[in-house]
Amino acid sequence: MTSIQPPRLGDKLTSQRRQRFVGRAAEIELFRDCLDAESPTFAVLYVHGPGGIGKSSLLDAFAVEAHRARMRVVRLDGRDLLPSPDGVRRGIDRARRDSIGKSRDESQRTVVLLDCYERLEALDD
Repeated sequence: MTSIQPPRLGDKLTSQRRQRFVGRAAEIELFRDCLDAESPTFAVLYVHGPGGIGKSSLLDAFAVEAHRARMRVVRLDGRDLLPSPDGVRRGIDRARRDSIGKSRDESQRTVVLLDCYERLEALDD
């Protein structure tokens, strides 16, 4: 006899967030096109806007698309990184190592989603 597991709270909350996320179809389509391209047309997609506009939610949607494309996703928060090229590199390397074995992603391509980049402004130059 097969037992059916009740949905987990985290899965319910994720589902609710996805249902409430509307709009941004053009941005998501642009991101999908890049994921599907053999040779992407860009390496950096900069999402910006005032606080509270939904940038983090858009990054969540990008993560879903990247997982669907079977790519490894590394999610970083600028508040947790040293504002230097080395600090960001170490953060990416650590996150990639942490994701190995937890991911079903077959692709060698990695999508890095960096939230709160404004904390790393010193890197702009």
